[in-house]
Amino acid sequence: MLEGWLTANFIAMIAYHKLYIRLKDIKKLSNYSPKDIIKLSKPIYKLNINNQWKLSEITTKNTDLFKI
Repeated sequence: MLEGWLTANFIAMIAYHKLYIRLKDIKKLSNYSPKDIIKLSKPIYKLNINNQWKLSEITTKNTDLFKI
């Protein structure tokens, strides 16, 4: 069981670091932390409506940030 937790934690750290590097590359690190981006993206869902995948409603601020 410990190995599973360790693996999940390691994968989460890799994803967090990639997000950090991405923010640094696009020069948004001074405005947003990786934790902020995760918090902003939590309410965004992919919905299957009539066999078509669509994004849930997104605020204008989030749309500009994520450039969807």
